[in-house]
Amino acid sequence: MKKYMISIVVMLFCLYIPNIAHANQLEEAVSLRVIHSSVDAPNIDVYINKDKAFGEITFQQLTDYATLQKGTYKVKIYTNGADPKREKPIVSKKIKVKNGEAFTLAIIDEKDSVDMMVINDNNHSNNDSPQLRLVHLSPDTYSLDVYCKENIMIENISYLEVANYKELGGNQFDVEIKQHGKDEVIYEIPNLQLADKSSYSIYAVGLLKGEPNINFIIAKDHYEQ
Repeated sequence: MKKYMISIVVMLFCLYIPNIAHANQLEEAVSLRVIHSSVDAPNIDVYINKDKAFGEITFQQLTDYATLQKGTYKVKIYTNGADPKREKPIVSKKIKVKNGEAFTLAIIDEKDSVDMMVINDNNHSNNDSPQLRLVHLSPDTYSLDVYCKENIMIENISYLEVANYKELGGNQFDVEIKQHGKDEVIYEIPNLQLADKSSYSIYAVGLLKGEPNINFIIAKDHYEQ
């Protein structure tokens, strides 16, 4: 059994992107953040339309949420420091967003190239207990199961798959991650503490059998005003 130091990220505020969101529109704004999970990509800058929204994002980094108005946007990923007027983006994608929604843009490896995956962070449950899901972004890792208090909570999540949120029924957990259908615990997150009425994602990033090593990033989802 292996134990890994995990990164726990709690979003406490939203970033403001000039010319995209305005103060009197923040109550119904769209929340958007980025996670860099591509083992093949360098440090990156993220442009939304013509605005630089996030800069110098390193591998395994998860940004804070930024706010946008509803609409359709062109998101472009550049190598950190690149001049968008002279250089081509690593990847470009159009996204359409509505007010009140929250998303994570994952920079991923797909078929020997870098791509972008849009992950919906909206969880409309009114349950009081915390909820948890797994986002599998580790390209060489098999399908995974997640156990809490020795009970299976999330089952058979493969690469680039996003599990549904699961209600946990408590606030402190010993979380175990196993290869699907196997008994051996391969990752352990002891004494994980989560807040009531909140939703969290565990992002599996990195490589199980190579460099950079696999890591697990736990983040609270969907910024609340």
